[in-house]
Amino acid sequence: MLTLSQTLSYYKRKDVMQLMLSYAKDKEVGIRFNDSFGKRPDTLVYENDILEFAKKGATSFHISEESWHNPLQLNPNMRRNELDELRKGWDLILDIDCPYWILAKLITYVFIKALKDHNIGCVSVKFSGGKGFHIGVPFEAFPQSITKFDKEKQKATIIDIKDWFPEGPRKIAGYLLDYSDRNLINPDHEKRIIRFGKLSLTYDKFMQATGKTESEIMVKRCSKCNRVIEEKASDDYEYICPGCDTTIKAKSQDVMLCPKCKKMMVKKEISISLCKCGSNSYKDKLDIRKIVEIDTILISSRHLYRMPYSLHEKTGLVSVPFNINHILKFEKEEADIKNFKPILTGSRQRMLKLQTYSKRPLIRILKALGMQKIRQKKILSNIKKGPPRIVSCILLNMTRSQCLRSSSRHASKRSLKD
Repeated sequence: MLTLSQTLSYYKRKDVMQLMLSYAKDKEVGIRFNDSFGKRPDTLVYENDILEFAKKGATSFHISEESWHNPLQLNPNMRRNELDELRKGWDLILDIDCPYWILAKLITYVFIKALKDHNIGCVSVKFSGGKGFHIGVPFEAFPQSITKFDKEKQKATIIDIKDWFPEGPRKIAGYLLDYSDRNLINPDHEKRIIRFGKLSLTYDKFMQATGKTESEIMVKRCSKCNRVIEEKASDDYEYICPGCDTTIKAKSQDVMLCPKCKKMMVKKEISISLCKCGSNSYKDKLDIRKIVEIDTILISSRHLYRMPYSLHEKTGLVSVPFNINHILKFEKEEADIKNFKPILTGSRQRMLKLQTYSKRPLIRILKALGMQKIRQKKILSNIKKGPPRIVSCILLNMTRSQCLRSSSRHASKRSLKD
């Protein structure tokens, strides 16, 4: 539990206040006082607001995924159309929570790779302050509008991306989960390893880290549509009369006589498809849903998540953003309140696109500033190529299997280019 002296000494730092305020623009802010939140809605307008809340006992600060024209106009009785009118946009936030530290990093790495596979360059990541990580893609990375075509009505509907909440990010998160499950997380039973993209972990280390058995972490998935297959043996058998071709379905019996011609009927097993799609082909896959919680509740209107650079009241650690390439090497000691040194930077836009964290921040800042124009051009080109691919798979009324096959082809093309 954090003490008042610890929170005051941290939140009164000029660099911390500057960084936190850069994330608060147009956001609803929730202030937590140990076990309870203050009034909602609230905002942070000035740096000194943070210090004043800390003096009153604030332990952590949380912000909404959504950006608003005026967050103070929000109220719990607002209808959907009123929220859409007030909303300016939303950031895609994936909350990955896992009690197993090494797996939390591996799954976060896999999700980042999934986004990179779709040419999305403006991806950020931060430590949640507790057991996991938050992956973010800013609203500016998405197209302003998309077109959904209804095949039955033969009608095209233009959807404003800002109004596609929370359905949009939920579907994108589900798509990324399926894509990662199908293309990036693959068990190799012969070598007894589990591949996470280009990395691998042995079965023994995996089970040692989780304390689970192989049967508990594996699941059978359809090779065609990736659904989980639950094997159900049928108790019914088919009995066929060789004389009159009469067919009867019944439970297993030693002898079955034809009710018409009284001849002994031939017993035959009823073959049933393992999957609802009709396929009997399956693969043993790692069930990451039993290991890692991908928080879909977070993707809901007015839901808050911990603000970057806020403290975590239970662990006392900083919810620190860092370079996405540092994910596998990141350790909680880097978020310790005593050793933490945030980098000074400018707007939220640059923070989201050029996240860096290092013990030598000056070098990182100089490199980031020197590459700003180049990286900005790269980001803009990625914006044009990237997110619409994910969105198009979902909105073009493609079936689940078609969407996943499209993803597989996209992944195979990238591997050939590499």
